[in-house]
Amino acid sequence: MILGVRLLDVTGHWLAAHLPARVAWRATLAAALPGLLAAALVVVTALPAVGGSQRALGSLAGTGGLPGGREAGEWIDAHLPHGAALMTIGPTMSNLVEFYGHRSSQGLSVSTNPLHRNPAYDPIPNPDYAIRTLRIQYVVWDTWSASRSSHFSARLLAYASKYHGRLIYEQRARVRQPNGALVEQPVIEIYEVRP
Repeated sequence: MILGVRLLDVTGHWLAAHLPARVAWRATLAAALPGLLAAALVVVTALPAVGGSQRALGSLAGTGGLPGGREAGEWIDAHLPHGAALMTIGPTMSNLVEFYGHRSSQGLSVSTNPLHRNPAYDPIPNPDYAIRTLRIQYVVWDTWSASRSSHFSARLLAYASKYHGRLIYEQRARVRQPNGALVEQPVIEIYEVRP
């Protein structure tokens, strides 16, 4: 940015030196041009950044991007025993569970290969074993993770079915459909599983 403004300044001085002498306002142009162009540059670069940050805020947990996420986490905090562990489709919902629900949570989609995952997230090496040994007692399905990964959504629901999952909580919210209509639907479901 600084180099760009410096280039504009040099351009203004060059124009002032090379404009015909009969142009009386050439000194004013030389002085004003760098400032005007710098202001235009700031506006042109700031508008997309402001628009992008507003779109990004809509997808952050707790800002309205995941309707019902905070409420589900607060329900977990109030109703599930301390020490309970939950399995989610991915790390986004795990973060919500841990932040609002104050319970341990792991994402099924987190890779067991350390080269293919964020080191902040712990994988579930063997979900069957974790459920059979009661290391995981609840599974959490959410519509946003399911829409990003139908494979892991299907796997999570298969574990819920295989281990006698009982729906103990359902969070509904109004979700905008691709056609623009708002429809109330389940967005988060919590199942208690037992071996």
